[in-house]
Amino acid sequence: MSGTHQPVTPGTSAEWRRRREVSGNLPAAPDDEGLRNGFDGKPPGGFDPQPRNGFDGDARNGFRVPAYAIALQPQDATARFARSQRAGLAAMLGLAVPVAPSRPRAAEAAAPAAHTLESPPASATSGPAGPVLVGPSPAAVVEQPAVSRRPAVSPPGPRTTDAGSGEETATAQASDGFAQLRALPLIVVLTVQAFLSLRLVTSNTAYTDEALYLWAGRLEWSHWLHHTSLPPFASYFSGAPVVYPPIVALADGIGGLPGARVLSLCFMLGATVLLHGITRRIFDRQSAAFAAALFAALGSAQFLGAFATYDAMALFLLATAVWVGVRAAACRTMGARLVLLLLAAAALVAADATKYAAALFDPVVLIAIACFHWRELGRRAGMAAGALVAGGTAIGVAIVLALGGKPYINGIVSTTLARSPGNWPIFGILFVSAGWVGVVTVLAVIGAVVVTCTQRAGAMKVLAWTLAAAAFLAPGEQARIHVFTSLFKHVAFGGWFAAAVAGYALTAFVHAVPVMKSRGALKVVTLGIAAATISGGMLAVNHFGTWQNIDPVLPTLATTLRAHPGSLLTDESPPLYYYLEEFEPWQFLTSIQDSSQWAVSRAISQRRVEYILLSFTVGGGGCGNVDPAVRETQAQCVHNIDLHVLYQIISDGGYRLIARIPYQTTSFKSDYMLWVRVGPQR
Repeated sequence: MSGTHQPVTPGTSAEWRRRREVSGNLPAAPDDEGLRNGFDGKPPGGFDPQPRNGFDGDARNGFRVPAYAIALQPQDATARFARSQRAGLAAMLGLAVPVAPSRPRAAEAAAPAAHTLESPPASATSGPAGPVLVGPSPAAVVEQPAVSRRPAVSPPGPRTTDAGSGEETATAQASDGFAQLRALPLIVVLTVQAFLSLRLVTSNTAYTDEALYLWAGRLEWSHWLHHTSLPPFASYFSGAPVVYPPIVALADGIGGLPGARVLSLCFMLGATVLLHGITRRIFDRQSAAFAAALFAALGSAQFLGAFATYDAMALFLLATAVWVGVRAAACRTMGARLVLLLLAAAALVAADATKYAAALFDPVVLIAIACFHWRELGRRAGMAAGALVAGGTAIGVAIVLALGGKPYINGIVSTTLARSPGNWPIFGILFVSAGWVGVVTVLAVIGAVVVTCTQRAGAMKVLAWTLAAAAFLAPGEQARIHVFTSLFKHVAFGGWFAAAVAGYALTAFVHAVPVMKSRGALKVVTLGIAAATISGGMLAVNHFGTWQNIDPVLPTLATTLRAHPGSLLTDESPPLYYYLEEFEPWQFLTSIQDSSQWAVSRAISQRRVEYILLSFTVGGGGCGNVDPAVRETQAQCVHNIDLHVLYQIISDGGYRLIARIPYQTTSFKSDYMLWVRVGPQR
């Protein structure tokens, strides 16, 4: 033994044994050894309840533990084994430490008892005084494993290998797996939603609105790049022709009509993800999963995910505005919060420019942002956030209108603000709307009632009822003007907002039942959502087949035009604009819907057109102008107009039928009829 180290004595060996006993690895020491080290051992006759040597401990492991020792907690065999090893190593290290010089009692009183352990005075022991040991005390030896039993998840990067590394790795892996499991419901919902919409992508040719917007996007790019002329789209489009049409035209150039429809699917999937995030922040994760599933179950949501029109993009921008505004409440700095609120206003302006009718839901977005800030940061912060987003939106809309000029103002007025009323009864519109979004609407009202009864915060009550009321906006507005067209698409907007509160209603139902029945309640909710998804899928398929497939007539028409080019009069102008791009259709094609009956009759009687193509569409889906918002104002539908044109053809006798091609939709059967001029132009 080196001269700088204290030789091993009976006292030091007893101290080593005592530390081993504290860790539970050795039997109790004999009484005389315990007395020499200041511990009152257990007498042969039994446990002595009276402490000696000033220690008031309890009997564990056959000896009295000092009062300053931390109590041992029940642990498993692995933890006890690891602690016993560390206790032995600590004791051996303590024997090798040089003897510390004696310190004054004042210093001893100031030093923590857990770091030094001195032997008691000689008068209090039956043997020679033991050495002063500097090192970890039994309390420290016992306390160390207790802290290491709760390993924190280490950040990514290399880890040092120690006794607890295996436990930390297992804990980190379990945490990552739990995080992935929490995202599993949303992944399942998105997968089902994508599948239900993708099956519609190739099920039919372009609808009139789809073909019109795709064709307009092509012309916009041609105008920007080559300065070609343009039809007056801004005067009768229900959305800015420079926003969505050019974007969807790019997708069409990459993947054709399926590519354009997949773009809408991306917008709708993004809206579902944003709905999940917003609901999770307002309520909880389970409500968010239910809300996303309810929205994906809507037939209109599945329909818009495969429909290349303004609606999907406008809904996604509305959802972005809400999410950014809600996310702003979590910012710690005023500057970051201000930036996010201005971004929310910009997203709202973009949504309104994409589809003018989206402005109907601007108040819902503003109230939602204001109420969430009110709940998180106080009433003043909520009012300031709502006022800032509202002011930014108003300024943005004014700037856009100033840039667009009079054509855009006329388009907004004619298609959105001053639409002529239709002839559909109010009850019929509300009844049909209930069949499409009634489940989500009822659940949203129930969720708002639950929030009112269980929440004290006024902000939550206002927020819940605002989101629930959004489901009534589109049906109520179209019932006011007695218009049915596009209702199936518009109800998806209100359904998106209402789904958040509807998801909370389902969560409240699961939690309201007894604990033993909660799993059964969850199964009932899941089966109900599955049934709603199937019903919505059937509605989407039915609506996707309501217009005629133009594929059967395209080969015959294209072959005829290549052989003998000439002007064409037709009731299928937008689809032919899109599919007959190589023939410069808008320059030689005359639309029956855009012309008066007098003009059509005169063109036939004077034989000004080379070809006439009629589809005899049944129903009001093709009535009116090329834009659906204007088309609804016309007094007659395409079927009646076609009958009038057919009468003119038969009466004049200057045209010969060269092709009759049957087709079928989900609601009717009809024929394409193609005539060619047989006499000279008059």
